[in-house]
This record gives sequence, structure tokens and C-alpha cells, in this order.
Amino acid sequence: MKVICEDCKESFELNQLKQKALKGEIRETYYSCQHCNKKYRVCITNEAIRKLQKKIEEKKLIIRVKSKKGIKNIKEVFELNRLIEKHKKEMNKLNNKSRYESQI
Repeated sequence: MKVICEDCKESFELNQLKQKALKGEIRETYYSCQHCNKKYRVCITNEAIRKLQKKIEEKKLIIRVKSKKGIKNIKEVFELNRLIEKHKKEMNKLNNKSRYESQI
């Protein structure tokens, strides 16, 4: 994905996100401008959020496999939506906390 830095206005290819441990189980996901090194935070996660992310990916895989076999996925789709909503709430709760701002 092509990205344009807000500071130096240079464009660069975003190939990989980086992770950094902040405090305890808290991790920051970010990328940096390849020209001026400005850091852009993508999100902050904790162990519970990372487990939810894994469950979401597993549920998506189950749905894809069953769909290819022609099996109805109503139960799995509802469960996936429930997991996504829970993930969204947890991400909002964690990422709206300003106490991690000082650790960037």
C-alpha cells in the first residue's frame, strides 16, 4: 500500500507494520515514514484483544471453508458478528485511554 507522510510529504510503500511492547501485555502496532522516520500509530492491543483477533480469523476461515462446500453458515456468521462487535468495543476502550500516549 502506498502511503504519504504528513510531515515530509514523501510517499513510500507500506509493506510491514511493527510492534513494540509498551507496558505489561500492552503492545503498540505502528509504522514509520521511510524518509523522515515520523511514527504513525495503528493501534494498541492487549492479550484479550489479540485472542479475539485470533478467534475472528478462525471463524472467518470456518465460514470460507463451509461456504465452498455449500454448507449454510448462519450460526457462524452471527458468532463472527458478535466477536467483531466485542473486538470493536475492547479496541475502542483500550485505544481511547490517554495513559499510553506518554509512552510513544
